[in-house]
Parts: sequence; C-alpha cells; structure tokens
Amino acid sequence: MTSSDTPRRSAASRATAALVLATGFAGTTLAVGSNHASASVRTDSGAVAAQADRALDALDHWQESNRPLHYVRFIRAREAAADLLADDLGISGDELADEWATADEPKQVAMLSALTQLGVPYRSIHSEPGVGFDCSGLTIWAFAQAGIDLPRVSGDQISAAERIDEADAEPGDLLYYPGHISIYVGEGMMVHSPYTGSTVEVTEVASRTSRWGDSMTVED
Repeated sequence: MTSSDTPRRSAASRATAALVLATGFAGTTLAVGSNHASASVRTDSGAVAAQADRALDALDHWQESNRPLHYVRFIRAREAAADLLADDLGISGDELADEWATADEPKQVAMLSALTQLGVPYRSIHSEPGVGFDCSGLTIWAFAQAGIDLPRVSGDQISAAERIDEADAEPGDLLYYPGHISIYVGEGMMVHSPYTGSTVEVTEVASRTSRWGDSMTVED
C-alpha cells in the first residue's frame, strides 16, 4: 500500500534543477502537421524542471512548518510550473493547473518529481536523478519521492496498481503500453523516459492500446 508520509527528497533531487540549468539542457517543442489538434508536441525544458523543483521545495517547507504562507508559496510555484509546461505544449495553463490541484498530494509529488528530471538522458537499467533513467527507472524514482514503492519492471508496476479507465485518470497516475510505462501529467500529456538517445520529456499520450493504473492503490 502507499505511504501517507511523504519523505524528504534527497540532496540529489534538490540539486537536479541547478544541474539542468548549468549543463544547458534546452526545452524542445516539436509540432508535426498543420492541424494543431493532431500535432505531436514534446518538451524537455530545463525551465519547467527548475520550476517543478521550486514547487517541491515549497511543499517541503510547508510540511516542516505547517505555516499557511508556505502552502500558498507551494500553490503559486506549482501553478507557475503548470503555466511554463502548458506554454511549451500549446495547451491551457489554467486547465492543467486545475487538474494538478485535484490530484492527491502523493500523486502531485511523484509527477512533479518526474518533471524535475526533464532533459536528463535515457539510460538503460538506470534510475539516478540528474544522470539517467530508463522508463521504469524514472517512475520508480519519482514515486519513491512520494513514499510509494514500485516494482522495478514496468509490467509489474502497472499490475500493482488498480486498473482504471482513461477518463478517470488523474495527474500522477501510471500509464502503461506493452514494455513501456509513464506518468500521466494531465490534459492528454505524459512524462516519461522513452528510448536510447532521448531525454526525459513530456509528450502527448499516444492513441494506442494502453492500461491506466491508480498510483494510490499500488500494493507492496
């Protein structure tokens, strides 16, 4: 089962945003075709990664102090991250921020943690912030930041979660294609580490056979 206590993030995760900016990972947005509604978009923006890290830092401060001011700072930082991501992807920042706000806190932490790794290279059999991830390595690390233990293999990860319909998916839920797993971000987008030669990115959910899992029901 999930843990109700969100652990403090590691020093490595806190340093990720600085690493992303220092190494010059650039955000990328790609569009294919002339019809925006059917365009394929993606981003691995270092600016989004840095803002997601600021949001998590603000959440840490609120959890430590329980001061309303720090909670307000978390909300503002989270909304700023949503706006930056939406700008890159050509979607509504307000609608994305509203979706994030409705998700349970552990889901928010897992999703935001994954976003802090935008631009980090794909590396097979890796799960190391700022260094490299394969697809299940990213999910296992991101959910660990929220106190949720996932199995190492992508198929086992989705099997450990309760299957849900796509219409019921929330930001922070798991999305599985055969042999590949990602985290739903909202507004039809997902964050994942796709393949050799790529980086952690946010892109559209592909319209093909998939399974959705409620990450709050993952069993040990």
